[in-house]
Amino acid sequence: MGSGKSQGDPMNAERVAVVSSRLATVSYDEEARTLEVETKRGHRYRYTGVPPAIFRELMGASSKGRYYLRSIRGVFPRQEL
Repeated sequence: MGSGKSQGDPMNAERVAVVSSRLATVSYDEEARTLEVETKRGHRYRYTGVPPAIFRELMGASSKGRYYLRSIRGVFPRQEL
């Protein structure tokens, strides 16, 4: 199996599968404060300026999809990949 990173991906972090009805994988680069999210529908987004605490809260949330919708999407700058 590969590293979980796509070829040419500048992210310095591994994608991690999550248990969620909305999200498939997430990765976080603490140094760059960049969060990458892949949805169950196959869309990938990169969010910039995300503090480490937000990533920790996302990963610890009982509903990762709900946390994502309330605390990340629409809050941090987003680029579709």
